[in-house]
Amino acid sequence: RLLLLLIFVISCNSQNDKKDRLNQFAENEIKDRKDSLEIIDNRYFTGKQYLSFSKIELNETRFELTFEIQWDASWRNGDEYDAAWTFIKKRMNDGSWKHLIINPKAVKIESHNPSNDSEGIVRVSPDGVGMIINRLRDGQGNNHWKIRVTLTKSEIEDIKEFRVFGLEMVHVTKGPFELGTLKGERDRREVLTQGAGGAPYDPFFTYKSDAKNNYGGVFKVNSEETINIGKQDGNLYWIDANIPGTNTFSGIPEGQLSPEFPKGVKGFYQMKYELSQQEYCDFLNTLTREQQEARDFTKIMEFKRPISDYRNMITKDGSGYYSTTRPNRPCNFISWLDGQAYADWAGLRHMTELEFEKSCRGPNKAVYREYVWGVNEIRDKSNMRYVEGFYEDGNLISEETGDEVTDGNIHASMFSYKNFIDVCTRQGNFYDPSSVGCRSFKGGDGGRGPVRKGIFGVTSDGNRIKAGATYFGAMEMGGNLQEPVVTIGHPSGRKFKGTHGNGILTEKGFADNEDWQPVKNDYAFAGRGGCWKFHENHARTADRFKGLRQNEKRRASHIGFRGVRTSWN
Repeated sequence: RLLLLLIFVISCNSQNDKKDRLNQFAENEIKDRKDSLEIIDNRYFTGKQYLSFSKIELNETRFELTFEIQWDASWRNGDEYDAAWTFIKKRMNDGSWKHLIINPKAVKIESHNPSNDSEGIVRVSPDGVGMIINRLRDGQGNNHWKIRVTLTKSEIEDIKEFRVFGLEMVHVTKGPFELGTLKGERDRREVLTQGAGGAPYDPFFTYKSDAKNNYGGVFKVNSEETINIGKQDGNLYWIDANIPGTNTFSGIPEGQLSPEFPKGVKGFYQMKYELSQQEYCDFLNTLTREQQEARDFTKIMEFKRPISDYRNMITKDGSGYYSTTRPNRPCNFISWLDGQAYADWAGLRHMTELEFEKSCRGPNKAVYREYVWGVNEIRDKSNMRYVEGFYEDGNLISEETGDEVTDGNIHASMFSYKNFIDVCTRQGNFYDPSSVGCRSFKGGDGGRGPVRKGIFGVTSDGNRIKAGATYFGAMEMGGNLQEPVVTIGHPSGRKFKGTHGNGILTEKGFADNEDWQPVKNDYAFAGRGGCWKFHENHARTADRFKGLRQNEKRRASHIGFRGVRTSWN
């Protein structure tokens, strides 16, 4: 009896310790920013109004284009803030679309309501492809500004219309960070080979020849200078997990990352949400027929099922116009080549593996087996009520209307990727009993796939864990859709220099940046972060389970897109 009592006391203390760690984390997230902001919630909160543009008007007499821009739940705390990457296309009288190159001296911003405190600032990129618009001073609230762009006479000749496009962004600040994962309690080799419990898989670490399994701790990225990869002390290294029957190959750990390869020390703007279905429709609707054919996935099948069964509602009508009934739902079925094309069209680029981890972790120390929201727990029923029921099946907490909400922070529905049958039980999924239970909204589109962007931030109350957000406020990096990124496990990835798109595709609908092209036509990329289809272990910041993939044309129900742009100011 004494032994049983002792075990019970130890178990209770362990649970209390876990609750204390979670509570302390949440308190620290708030305390760190109280000095400059009175209410700290918008960074990890999704407002009612997503980014939108209205009243796009051309004054041909004054050669002036004006438009209004607005979005909710904006914030700024020093050099950490949200923003809108904004760019302009013009449709010519012959029906073709051209990208407008903006003169940095020709743009002005005005507050829509002079009495509010959300004074804005606009900065045009050095190449003129687009502009960043954000709050000028610390604070938070809803933004609503009027933008004036002065044009030249030649820029409005033969014009049928102007269209303004934009993406909500977060600013990932410059500075050093830690890459990879801590060794943890067990031997590194054992941790890497014990199945689901051993995640993260294939993580980065510092090579040390005389250490057990050569593990020399996390790798510290202090500058954008050359990083050496390989079996020399102090180099960046990784060891692939050994899981029978599973491809965990993440590339041969050798080579160099040049000073031009984006490592995350230099600041960058990152899409706050994954690319939405409406945003992909906007892209398709500005392309020629030949370009559309290269980027159209509406007729493909996965496991003999149409894309609508995976919650992608994009359709094309007889005139070649694309639309969707779920504009704010992330767009799946985007191949690596599709993502490159969108990035080129929008003046962005893919992020790298290193930038992925910088965005998630920020300047914080690495936490063993941490998820993208900064701790190594998903939930604790006695404390984290906002994800209680995460492992249970059944409906979510609202009907699917476009404004639906959920009580989780990572996935909302899941099925075995071996088939499409209903394999749900109260314990989760038959394919992987430890994973998420299959859950769906009442009504709506049904199927298995992504839920609307920012959904976990709607009920987060500004709490990072509840929102499932990264340090800088990017949403769904641990769930919804997987993030394709530039791999460092292959020469085609390591040659990347971080150039941006110029708004123009080739005639056949491809991106043409030289450093985006493969070595000897051997494409390579990586998939990072969790998705609705896979085990939640892959939502761990350091996980590289798909550190090297080479089917650049593959379009799948669990893959989306999230672009970035290097900071210039």
